[in-house]
Amino acid sequence: MSLEPHQLSSGLSDMTRLRILALLQNRGELCVCQIVSSLDIPQPKVSKHLAILRATGIIRHRRQGQWMHYKIEPEIPAWASQVIHHLVTGCDTRMPYLEDTRRFDAEVKTRSCA
Repeated sequence: MSLEPHQLSSGLSDMTRLRILALLQNRGELCVCQIVSSLDIPQPKVSKHLAILRATGIIRHRRQGQWMHYKIEPEIPAWASQVIHHLVTGCDTRMPYLEDTRRFDAEVKTRSCA
């Protein structure tokens, strides 16, 4: 997969997108409803940012029935994967990323979207 540095930096240039990536990096593949509930922001806003991340090639999606599931693109270049890993690691103990993870673990992870 071809991903240029400017594409990655563009995809990472918004806090909502960073929050989404942090969840995907730490919790694996997630349904849109799980992301919306974890971030506690409106679904249209989440969908807009997911579309941007998809367009840059940072994440991929799959449909399961009526639900869309997202995960970090497993075939992104190693350098991009390392950037995302280090960025997410730097966010893990800061707000609102910490609260997103707490919300997911407390309320969302057991919720079924299917």
